[in-house]
Amino acid sequence: MTRQSTLPGLREQARHALLLLGVPAPARLVVDVHAAFFDGDLSVPALAALMRDDERFAAGPDPSSGLDSGLFARAESPAGPDGSATAVPTHSAGFDGGTVLRPYLICPALHPDLAPAGGTVTLSTWSLDERLITPAVARAHALVATARIAEFAAARPGASARELLQRLALEVPGGPEALDLAEAARAALDDPALAAAAAAEEPARTAALARADHLDEHRRLFGVPSVPHQRGGA
Repeated sequence: MTRQSTLPGLREQARHALLLLGVPAPARLVVDVHAAFFDGDLSVPALAALMRDDERFAAGPDPSSGLDSGLFARAESPAGPDGSATAVPTHSAGFDGGTVLRPYLICPALHPDLAPAGGTVTLSTWSLDERLITPAVARAHALVATARIAEFAAARPGASARELLQRLALEVPGGPEALDLAEAARAALDDPALAAAAAAEEPARTAALARADHLDEHRRLFGVPSVPHQRGGA
């Protein structure tokens, strides 16, 4: 058996990195975090392809699309509370000690207008509130991600994470000089100005969540495409 065959699939690699980050993140950061801490071959193009595949899957299989039917293969999950079995996508279900994990898709974060935030990556198992990004919340997410990466690196020191940490430190007040980058990032999270900015965004976030209640699951996960403005009359 070759080493390549023992690696997790690309989707599971993306999930590993996202669970470490714990927040929506740019695709490049997801890839860099995975490269720093895990074995695998995840890349930005592969991540983009995963999201395209998962969006097609969420929209429903189209026999005329020419896509590999394996993408839409389904397996029976354990019976639900009513005794019925629920079909879950095999490409996004996993196992842990013999227990079927909750199925998941790789999807983008959403803006308050519910359009997809291009270049961002999240897990479908996260709530819409967790996947909804606004400027101040995105800043807080970046600090949370930096703190979590620094804490993980401290528990698993290695040269592979050093360059990543140095780059992230540049985005944290006092980060380049800090003896503890995680502590500096968490201190920045307590900035009253950041808290005030996040609070000011709450009405827009609340309105977005209310609008999302009327959307189907596909649009709640992958967003509503923005309608381009037309010039002149029809």
